[in-house]
Amino acid sequence: SPSADFAPDWSGAYGGLVVGDLWAQPRTSLGGATTTFDANGGAVGILTGRNFMFGQWMVGYEGAAMATNAVGSGPQPGIASSTYRNYLEADLRLRGGYAFGRFLPYVAAGGDWGRSEQSDQATGSFRGRVYSDSITVGAGVEYALTDRWAARVEYLADFPVGSSSTELDAMDLKQSRFAQM
Repeated sequence: SPSADFAPDWSGAYGGLVVGDLWAQPRTSLGGATTTFDANGGAVGILTGRNFMFGQWMVGYEGAAMATNAVGSGPQPGIASSTYRNYLEADLRLRGGYAFGRFLPYVAAGGDWGRSEQSDQATGSFRGRVYSDSITVGAGVEYALTDRWAARVEYLADFPVGSSSTELDAMDLKQSRFAQM
C-alpha cells in the first residue's frame, strides 16, 4: 500500500470504463410550436486519453464512446405522444487541471455527438439515427487508488449546436437536445 504522501505521475496515456446516467431533454419545433420532455437512462462505455504535466499543472485530451438508454415519452408539435430513445454518445474533449497528492481536479470542454431514435406511438412512424451535436463542458476530480489505477467522478453538460429533423409522420420537425451526464 502506498504511503500517505504518495504523489502519482498523472502524465501519459490512459484508458478506462465509463458508467453513468444520461438525462436528455429533446426540444422539438414546427413553425411556432415547441415542445420539450425528459428522457433518462444509463450509459456505459470506454474512454481513452493522454495527459501532459507541467509541474503540478495538467493539460490533456480524451475521447469516449458510450452506449446509452435514455428513454422518455411526450408530445411533439402535431404528435400527441412520441417515444424518444438516446442510444449513443461520443465525445472528444480537452482537459486542464491541477494535481495535489492523490487528487486531480480538472475542467473539460469539447464536442459531443449523440444519436437517438424516435417514434409516433399512434401512427407507428419511426426515425432512427437522429443526430444531436453539442458543445460539452464539465468538471471532475480523479483520485489515484494506486500508481496504476484511478477513479473519477465528473459532471458534463451538453449544449446543442444547430438542430436536426426527426421527419416523423412526414413532418419536418426540427429538434435539438440539452443533456447532462
